[in-house]
Amino acid sequence: MWPFTKSEEVKPLGEDLPNDLKDFLIQKNNETTQSSSSEPYKFEASRNLNRVKEILTKQPIRNQEDQYQFEKFKLSNQLQNSVAINCSELEYNLNLCFQNYSIIKDMFKYPCFNKQQDLKRCKNLQTDGFKLLHYQDCYNIQQCNAIKQFLDEMFVKNFGELGENTNDNEKVNQFYNDLNKGFDKIWR
Repeated sequence: MWPFTKSEEVKPLGEDLPNDLKDFLIQKNNETTQSSSSEPYKFEASRNLNRVKEILTKQPIRNQEDQYQFEKFKLSNQLQNSVAINCSELEYNLNLCFQNYSIIKDMFKYPCFNKQQDLKRCKNLQTDGFKLLHYQDCYNIQQCNAIKQFLDEMFVKNFGELGENTNDNEKVNQFYNDLNKGFDKIWR
């Protein structure tokens, strides 16, 4: 209890709501729970996680040299580095925009705002994709590279070479659907 406040009995959440409002909120909550099964999943966490754990337990033990090379690879190809590589064309395009920006001509405009937003959406989508495909758990260098390549291909397929369509919700949903379908191919 906070000091300087009256001590009152704490009511359960929603206790003071009118009954018709309670019924409406319960109905809407049930609808969203039921409809989410038909909508594309952004993360199918439990199914994916169980599959990853199953495959990782079946992997053979590496010798010391192979383990060293794999750890060295993972250190140089961490998630954020891989996201930066996959979004590098957009970042290059943004840098070109800033180099061509003229203060005198474009004094009252925010420079390269659309390109900044494209880069930000690319990084967010790539990060989500790497997490969905369990990039951090990849078991060998070939699989890690396959995840990076697959994610880049799905990004270009759905959003264009320079991420022109990243703010289209239909394309975003298709991107996540493609990733969920590709998960089974990558983690077999």
